[in-house]
Amino acid sequence: MALEGKKIFRVRWQLLFVILPISIIPLIIIVYVSSNRIYRHIASKEIEFYSSVISQISYNADALINQSSLSIHEISNMDNFKKLLNAPPFKSAMEEAEFYGETREFEADTPPGSIRRAIYTKLNGDFFYIELDRKSFLTNTDYKLNFFSLTSITINVQNLINDPLFLELDKNPDKKFSIGKLSDSSAVGYDSDKRAAIIFPCAYDNNKSITKFIVYMFHKNSFENFYNDIENLKIGTLFFLDKNDKLILKNHPDSNDDYNYDYDKKSYIYDKTVTEEGNMTFNDYQNLLTDEEVLKQTEISRFLDPDNYAYRETFSFLSYNDLKSKVIKYKNKKYFVINEFSINSEFKYLFFLPIYHTQKPIFRLIIFIVLFTFLLIIVVTYASILLSKYITDPIKELIIVAQKIAMGNYKVKPIYIKSNNEIRLLQIAFNKMIKEINENTENLEKKVSERTEALQIANQEKTQYFINLTHETKTPLTLIKNYLDKYIKSHSTDEDIMVVKQNVDKLLRDMINLLDVEKLSRNQLFYDNETSVNISEIINYKIKIFSEYASQKQISLSGEVEPSLFAKGDPAAFDRIANNLIENSIKYTNPNGSIFVSVKKEEDKILFTVSDTGIGISEDQIKFLFKPYRQLSSSKRNIQGIGMGLCIVKKIVESLGGEISVDSELGKGSKFTVKLTECLGKNVTIADNTAIYNSKPDFNQGYGDLSEYEFNEKMKSILVVDDNKDILKLLQTSLSDKYNVLLATGGEEAIRKLERSVKPELIISDVMMDGLNGNELLSKITLNEELKDIPFVFLTAKTSGEEKIKGLAAGALDYIFKPFEMDEVCAKVDSIIRNKEAQNKKNVREFEKKISSMLSNNNPVEREIDIEAAVEGKDLKLKSFETLCLDYKISNKEKEVIKHILNGLYNKEIADILNISLKTVEFHIHNIYNKLDIHNRIELIKIFKI
Repeated sequence: MALEGKKIFRVRWQLLFVILPISIIPLIIIVYVSSNRIYRHIASKEIEFYSSVISQISYNADALINQSSLSIHEISNMDNFKKLLNAPPFKSAMEEAEFYGETREFEADTPPGSIRRAIYTKLNGDFFYIELDRKSFLTNTDYKLNFFSLTSITINVQNLINDPLFLELDKNPDKKFSIGKLSDSSAVGYDSDKRAAIIFPCAYDNNKSITKFIVYMFHKNSFENFYNDIENLKIGTLFFLDKNDKLILKNHPDSNDDYNYDYDKKSYIYDKTVTEEGNMTFNDYQNLLTDEEVLKQTEISRFLDPDNYAYRETFSFLSYNDLKSKVIKYKNKKYFVINEFSINSEFKYLFFLPIYHTQKPIFRLIIFIVLFTFLLIIVVTYASILLSKYITDPIKELIIVAQKIAMGNYKVKPIYIKSNNEIRLLQIAFNKMIKEINENTENLEKKVSERTEALQIANQEKTQYFINLTHETKTPLTLIKNYLDKYIKSHSTDEDIMVVKQNVDKLLRDMINLLDVEKLSRNQLFYDNETSVNISEIINYKIKIFSEYASQKQISLSGEVEPSLFAKGDPAAFDRIANNLIENSIKYTNPNGSIFVSVKKEEDKILFTVSDTGIGISEDQIKFLFKPYRQLSSSKRNIQGIGMGLCIVKKIVESLGGEISVDSELGKGSKFTVKLTECLGKNVTIADNTAIYNSKPDFNQGYGDLSEYEFNEKMKSILVVDDNKDILKLLQTSLSDKYNVLLATGGEEAIRKLERSVKPELIISDVMMDGLNGNELLSKITLNEELKDIPFVFLTAKTSGEEKIKGLAAGALDYIFKPFEMDEVCAKVDSIIRNKEAQNKKNVREFEKKISSMLSNNNPVEREIDIEAAVEGKDLKLKSFETLCLDYKISNKEKEVIKHILNGLYNKEIADILNISLKTVEFHIHNIYNKLDIHNRIELIKIFKI
């Protein structure tokens, strides 16, 4: 009863949680929408206000710059300044001192008309005149620096001429002046890092490089006066930058702030003696963004880019997305960013307004909402408790029955509720559901039982058929292998026989693996695991024999084995584990990689580890790694196998009571670890490892030299592309009697061959290859104007109609399916090349007939029109052959080649007649095309036949 009371209490609370949202959510939505609109309205008005204020500051700054530039221009036109500008080079310090004494510019009481007096009356800053082409004997420098202001600023001329501000002006002679902030090394002194500067060129040398120029540095307060008295700006931070985004000024921290600023912590220090009536609060100061590092943030770059600045008179944000475009987040605080860009001075202004100020009235509204909602919850809770009692008592019986059904008890009695409301209808529907569930459950259980039995029988029959088929295949394969071995022992071998032997051995290994997988899946062990095996000896032997195989693939294989480590098991089982793991590492490690094999003891466990620097295994592949029929790599990689090795290894390791694990990273390598229990028993028989030493693993290395035969210029060429070297060798030996067979082991190599070798008459390519596969190779050739006319035939083991349609649609001429008969392949190749020759000759004859018809036209006007149409708009008149050759600087040998082309001869026929190589003919044709600005024979015939 206590449990049922808790359930009723839970139902009442659930009912309460239904009623509360219905009562409160509408209120929350109304308040949320209204507060959202209020927030957007306040934000838009604030942004509009501060945008206008900053625009006015920008306008005032531009006015000051324009006024200062005019004053500097007037000073540069004064007589005294022109005297300085045009003075001849000094020959001594005395001559230099006398000259500047005559100008009276450096007297205590400057006379009227002096530069210094003009600066004092017209400018508010420091004025420097620098002559790079004048040597100063007084200061012993290669330049002359003249300063006309009482200032603590020091100009480093050597650094100044490398300053971006100066370099910009030096590289643009048409620019009148450059304004911005000098680097810290160019100008040194009090507040030099907070002062803008203008550079005016006065003279250039013959290379249009500046030789004389004026540097004017504004006083710090020149620009500060524009914003210091604006109280509203104090609640935010104004950054004043030049066109190179160098910070010139900012309004915080400032000496006028109410609180002291800690520059190390980049925050204000609280002072309880400060009165906050009518001023900013300490919290307001804490929300200010004073850290200059914010200017380096990526999201600030869009505000500094002049192309992204668009001034608007008013701001009306219809959604939060519009408003968010003006918002940044820095150190967990959000700010509105108002930006301004001056087109004249290229100064940039960024004002960071804390959103905290905009949200203040919203916070007050939220507090009101929370209090009102709390009161509403109390009222609704009381009402819901009264209502739930009327509802939950009838539901009590429904809950009890529903829980019985949930526990699988469908034999429950119907329930009856004394009520006339919707609960009564629920009870009727509930009883009907119970009845239907009972009926459906009985029917479903019967059907599931029947279907499960049928599937089990079908699976057993399928598995048995599979095993029988494998057994039947093993028998003829065993006979073929043994008779083949017998033949090899009694006769001399050749490459063809060794290719047959290699592939027969592979088929036999696959059949054995298939049977072993089925046996292991039924827990039928075929190893004697009751003996003790010296694992150290086996692994040392494996390292020795596999090192030679690895070195052939340019892979370093090394190991470290603790001596005399024994584990319980069959030597053949350990042999199979070691062979599979080490051979896999060699397969999946690229040349110049390394493999490390180790055997060591940890406590009572023996750890056998194989680690490599190979291609690695992705996380998605690792979870399927030990499943049957899965290969390590998702790509083809020219690796033969059906993916059963690791599955067998895992089953064997588990039968030995051990564990196997893998640690891998894609692209970096893998590490396989086999953990076995050490066998320390004295009464255990030690196994004999002799059988292991007498057998060596088959490394499946392939046979045959894949070097191309000597090129015969009298035969046509064919390009064969396949990543299986045995297939390449077969096609080469079968087709080389009639054709030059060019070989490529992948798509990338095929492209390189086509770029460097003679253009082939036909391309035969495998579809499934690593890197650039057959379909991708066809696509690249189709897009190449010089190669797209070459017939393309696919060689593939995929026989689906969909695959064939895909290739033919992409431009392939035909398919050759594996397994194939070589006679059929030869006949198909001969047919394709004959048809191509016939079509080419037909095209040439038809074109010659068309040109002859055009030339036989008796109407001169029509003939001229036909000729112009024939040359496709080229500006050529009727000229003799010799005149055309003279005009285009055609050599005598090239003339002979052109004549033979006009007679319809092919490149090989021209080479035979002229007694030169085919490549030489192609070289001459390439030069002819370049000189005439044409691309093919048709265009050549059009020009010279006319």
